[in-house]
Amino acid sequence: MYNYDLPVADASGMSRSGDISGGVSNTGLIFASYQSDPTQQFVPIQKKLDEMDMLNTWTVPIGSAVFAIPPGCEEGGFIGDGLF
Repeated sequence: MYNYDLPVADASGMSRSGDISGGVSNTGLIFASYQSDPTQQFVPIQKKLDEMDMLNTWTVPIGSAVFAIPPGCEEGGFIGDGLF
C-alpha cells in the first residue's frame, strides 16, 4: 500500500480543480496486490470489504485495474515467449 498527500498552500478554503492552493488536500492510498488468480483471490476479499468495512463511510474508490505480468524468460528467450 502506498500513500500520497499533495500539499495545500494558502488554505483559504476555496480552490478550483487541479489547483494545489486554498482548499482540501489531495490525499489517498494506492493499494497494489499481486495474485495468481484475481477472481479466486482478490475479488472475494474486496466483496467482503464492500459489505463490512466501516471505513467505507469516509473513503471513495476512484479506480481499479488488473494487469497481466508475464513470467521471466530463459537466456536467449524473450519476455512472454512461454505464452506462444
